[in-house]
Amino acid sequence: MCIRDRRKEELLARQETHPFGTVKHIPGAEYVSEITRASSNCWVVAIMMKLGHVDCDVLLNMMRQAASRNRDVKFVSLIAAEASPNFPDKHLPCVLLYKDETMMCQFTGLQPWSVNPASEKSPVELASVERLLQRNGTIYKEEYDDEDDEEEERAPRSGKFVFR
Repeated sequence: MCIRDRRKEELLARQETHPFGTVKHIPGAEYVSEITRASSNCWVVAIMMKLGHVDCDVLLNMMRQAASRNRDVKFVSLIAAEASPNFPDKHLPCVLLYKDETMMCQFTGLQPWSVNPASEKSPVELASVERLLQRNGTIYKEEYDDEDDEEEERAPRSGKFVFR
C-alpha cells in the first residue's frame, strides 16, 4: 500500500471517529433536528448571530478555531431572527450549549467569552473560549485544568450569564 492510500485511510478513520471540526451554518427551521435531537449523541454548541454584527463575527471566528480543535463537539451557527423572530440584538451573540436534548447553558454577549469577564473591553481569545466551554463540561483540555482550579479558589463564578 502506498503512502497516499495509507494517509487517505487514516483521514477517513479519523473522520468517522471525530465527525465534526467546523462550524456548520443551519437555517432556523432545522433547529430541532440539528441542535436539540443531535445533542442526544454529542455536545452541541449553537451560536445564534446576526450577519454584520461585529461581536458575532468576533465570536464566530473563535468558535471556528475551537471547532477545529474539538472535533467530537458539534458547532453550528444560525441567524437568531430565523430561530426566534423577535430575538433582541442586545443579546447577540447568544450561545446555547445542548446535551441529551436539553439546553444546559446559555451565554449572551461577548463578555462571558473574554479573557477577563469582569472587564467589558477585554479581548476574546481561543483560550478564553475553550476555558468557558470546559468549565461547562462541553470540552476537555488538560492545559486548562490548573487554571480552572486556581480561578475557583479566587472567586466563585458569577451566574449572571449562565442559566442551567
